[in-house]
This record gives sequence, C-alpha cells and structure tokens, in this order.
Amino acid sequence: MTGAAEISREPRRHSPPRGRIGARAAVVVLLALALPVGPAAAQAGWRTETLTLASIVGPIALSFDSAGDGLLLWDGNPYAMQPPRLFDGGEARVPGGGWSQIAEPPFTAIEQLQLYGSGRALLVGSEAVTARGGIPLPGSLPCCAGSSGTVLRVRVIYADGLVDGSFRPVRMLDQDGSAPVSAADEHGDAIVAWVHGGHFRIAGRSLGGAFGKPLTFPGRALAREPFTVALNARGERVLAWVGGRDLRDLYARIHPVRGRWSSAELVARLAVPARPVPTIRLRAAITPAGTVVLAWESASACEGCATSLRAGAVWYAPVASAALTRAPWRVFAVERSSIAADAPGGAVGEGLAGIAPLVDSFGHVYLAWTGGLDGAPIVKLAELTVSGLGFWTPLSDSLVGGALDDATAGPDGALLVSWFDERHSTSGIGPVYASLRRGSGRFELAVRLTGEDVTGGSGLVAFQPLSGEAVVVSGVIAAGAVALQVSTDAAAPLP
Repeated sequence: MTGAAEISREPRRHSPPRGRIGARAAVVVLLALALPVGPAAAQAGWRTETLTLASIVGPIALSFDSAGDGLLLWDGNPYAMQPPRLFDGGEARVPGGGWSQIAEPPFTAIEQLQLYGSGRALLVGSEAVTARGGIPLPGSLPCCAGSSGTVLRVRVIYADGLVDGSFRPVRMLDQDGSAPVSAADEHGDAIVAWVHGGHFRIAGRSLGGAFGKPLTFPGRALAREPFTVALNARGERVLAWVGGRDLRDLYARIHPVRGRWSSAELVARLAVPARPVPTIRLRAAITPAGTVVLAWESASACEGCATSLRAGAVWYAPVASAALTRAPWRVFAVERSSIAADAPGGAVGEGLAGIAPLVDSFGHVYLAWTGGLDGAPIVKLAELTVSGLGFWTPLSDSLVGGALDDATAGPDGALLVSWFDERHSTSGIGPVYASLRRGSGRFELAVRLTGEDVTGGSGLVAFQPLSGEAVVVSGVIAAGAVALQVSTDAAAPLP
C-alpha cells in the first residue's frame, strides 16, 4: 500500500426553489420546519465495512440486479504498480453476504456499469489506441509505455457479463470516438452517446440484445462540452447537451416510444457567467409517463473571488391531446447564489457544481443539488412539477458546508443522497454524509458515515431492490492508506 505522499490521484467524484427563497422570513420558517437540522451521531443506524485493498483510488460504479446481487467497481492507482499501469478492480456481493474480490474488469475508463434482469451486467467505456495500433499492455500508462504509448485515438467499447464479475470479450461501438455517456434500465435496454469527428453518435439496444448501428447526428459537438442521455422503460429516450459559442445554449433531441429521433432543439439559455469559464454539470431523467427533465448546475470560480453557483431545470411533458402537435419546454430557475472565497468550499469552487434529477417509484420528480445559503454551500432537495420547483429542504450537516456527491431513488418512494463536508475538506475531499428518506415522508437526520480519523470522498449510492437496503460506498484515506468503505442502512432487514 502506498503512503499518503505517494498517492498522486484523489478519489474520483462522479463524480447531479426558484433560486433562493425570496423572503428572509420564509427562510427562517423553512429551516425551523425542515428535517434534518443537523447530523445524527456518527454512523447511527448504519453498518460499516472497510475493504482494504491494494492500490485503491476510489469507487467508480455501483449497481444491483433484480435478485439483490451487487457489483462494485473501483479505480486502481497506477503509480503504485511497477511498472505503472492503468487498471480497475471490483467486488461482488450476494444478498446477506459480504463482498468478495472479482477478476480485473476487461477494460479501464468505465463510464457505466449496469446490472439488469437476474445476474446480467453491462460495462461501457473507452480505451486508447496507441501508435503501434494496439492497446498498451498490460494497461501501461501512455507516458510510460515508450514509443507504443503515443495515443492516436480513443475507441468506444462495451462488454456484457455477469454479476459475479466475469465478462465476455470486449466489443466495439466506434473505432474512433470519445467521451461516451450511457444510460440503461433494469430490463437491459441501453443507449450510449459519444463524440465522433465533431458530431454526436448514438447507439441503442433492447432487452440486453446487440447494439444497433450507430446514428450520426448533424451539428457540431465537442467532447469537452457537457452532454447526457436518459431513457425509461417505455422506450422514450433523450440526448441533451450544452453548446453554442459561449457555452450557454442547452439543446435536446427526443426519441418517442414509436418514431425517430427529433431534430436538435434549443430548449434553454443558461444563465451562467461568461467569466471565469464555468464548470457545468448536466443530468437528465425520464419519468415512467414520459416526462423529460433536464437539470444543470454551473460553478464559476477564480482565486480570491467568490464562487458563483447557477442552476436550472427544463420540463417537457409528452403531448396528451391529438389536437396538439407540440408540447412546450418549461424552463425553471433553481439556484442563483455565491459562495464567499473564505467560506467552506470557496477554495475549490469548481467542485461544488453538482445536480441530480430523481424520479421516485411513484413517478414524482425531485432535484438534489449544491446550493448556497448566506455565502456558504449547502445541499438542497425540492420536488419539481410542471408548475415549478417547490420549497427546498436542507440536507447537509448543520445546514451549511455540504456539497453533493451522488443521489438515487429506491423502492416505495425512498430517496438517498450522499454529500461531503466542505468545512473539513482537504483538496476537495471531506467527510462523507448520507441523507435518507423512507417512503414518501421526511428525510431522516443526516448521518456521518466516515469516522473522525478518516477522510472520505466519492460517495456512490444505491438501493438493494429486494430489501430496500440503502448502500453508500466511499473512498477513504486513513493513516496514509486508501480503502473502500461500504455503509449500509441497518434499518432495512436483509433478505
């Protein structure tokens, strides 16, 4: 295991009101009524398991299938290897059992892990092709692979497998593509979008079958510009991206249940500052009824100045009447605040951008995001309807100091949000907390999942579908060693 000084990469962060509530009195009333009002005792009501594995950087993917089996993938630390090499690893778990290490996944740079059906798995990612026409073996870093390490292009790939971590040979989606994003559901339906030659390409499949021939859309697309995809069980799909000369235009293409992809449509103009150049996060979701929700947040920061947070959402409901040929896009402001340069998170302002649209099991839509309150960051959640955003609820520790990590929806209306405490962070890594809602009631008190002597980061969340068990996985650093910490909600009985 490497020492703290030798670890040159941090755990990854996947790393999702009408702005601020208008009247100060409304804020006071809301904060008095909202739960939680502060953190519960450390790990109260939760079980914690630490997986101490060699050469860990942090978790990158977590998923469960319909039978309750789980698969967790983690990012390896290439600089701990001799010679340095890129690699990922993983852990598998059966209901009621512990985690057991699996064979190394078939490729690195995993963008999407999805378990579906009973025991089926899908990996989507990308891989570099080098000057000699091959992949650096065994995962050599481009900087350390000699003449073969010169990267010529990136290819988009995927692999089918099983929940035990075994995968079939890698298959190609594009020999010259980059920055894939993907979405999948519990039936094995999936879509993957990426950038090829300055244009978007997208491929889809149904029920775990083969991907169809990719479609290439006209129009400019850059890998550095935010874009995202989403689908639902009915077959509706969306591709959304931020582009334009000043990176403020939000576009979307819709694929209905029956039909073809629509033409690109400008659906919103983002209210982001022009300078400094903002970091933008973009997420999408589609409800079972077909409503498309796009959510974005930007953080614009510079040394010694305040961080500007801006967020918004777009709502698109399918046409209900045959007399109507087109439904309007409804645009809502979500956040407009500033984080003081000397406030928690002010020094790492770009990392504050994070927003997640959530569709619960009843079809209701919620937004979780990093907002601001009195110049400090705070994690917020509110329900979104066709009429707009409702009053937000504060989820983070002592109301201020939190930044969103991950969020998901579970059975019976459950919601789970993980966030890290910027007040006690180092280089953007801070103690990990979780806020949990059972059913459609109020959120329980926020719980700190990492101990007093542990620094955490990259809190990935999921629900075990059979038991409703909430799971949070964090990369933790304690005593100079990196490990994975798996926290599960003890209130949910295991099957």
